[in-house]
Amino acid sequence: MKTAFPTFNPGGLDSNINPHFGQTEAITLITIENSEIKETNIVKPQGSHSCGALPSLFAQNGADTCIVGGIGGRPFMFLQQYGIKTFTVGQDLISKSVKEVIGHFLANQLSELGSGTCQQ
Repeated sequence: MKTAFPTFNPGGLDSNINPHFGQTEAITLITIENSEIKETNIVKPQGSHSCGALPSLFAQNGADTCIVGGIGGRPFMFLQQYGIKTFTVGQDLISKSVKEVIGHFLANQLSELGSGTCQQ
């Protein structure tokens, strides 16, 4: 499984999830096998804010899941079109590192989204 996290700079396991999906500074991609982190990659988004840019980058980099703080309806729709399952962290986890959030994800403690969470 490859999971994408929209994060603040510099990205990586110690970074935090950016609560505003469209203002993502770095994409942290985590490959998980047998409930263990096997690989971590960081991709920097290029260009201007676009509803479809980040979901496209996730798909181009092989992500099949993503974990977000908040996300608008249109980018959520694009993720669905790419077949990327989207999970959300609550307010209690938004300030935690990617590495900490992965533990909650692997313990099935995150909710899968059925729609966007923001009105933007």
